[in-house]
Amino acid sequence: MNRYLSAYALTFSTDKISEVRTSGVYMLAEVLALFIRVEWQQHQEEILAEGADISGFLPLAYKFLREIRAGFWNTRVWRRRQSFAKMLAALAAKRLITVGQFLRLMFHDFMDVSRDGIYHSCAHPPT
Repeated sequence: MNRYLSAYALTFSTDKISEVRTSGVYMLAEVLALFIRVEWQQHQEEILAEGADISGFLPLAYKFLREIRAGFWNTRVWRRRQSFAKMLAALAAKRLITVGQFLRLMFHDFMDVSRDGIYHSCAHPPT
């Protein structure tokens, strides 16, 4: 799964055609959510311990998330940043992961997206 589906999702998410990009973003969100749900369930007690560094308990999810952040968020290409914002929206709106998981793993990303200076990646235009 990590080798094939995640590679396809990453590729589709950067396509020049909007509809392909949108489908890729949803696939990306689904794959990431699957990694998070499976690894979270395996180490739930350790993860829920107060102040626990959870990166060691979610190796696939963290590796994939690092790749996503590097390719989509840490760039000046607005389409990629927009795809990253849409992936976060899909994770939350479709409830692919729990609110707690979203907050632990994506809160800072979510806040950064809300302050993004590139107009096309913001849900609302900057004022």
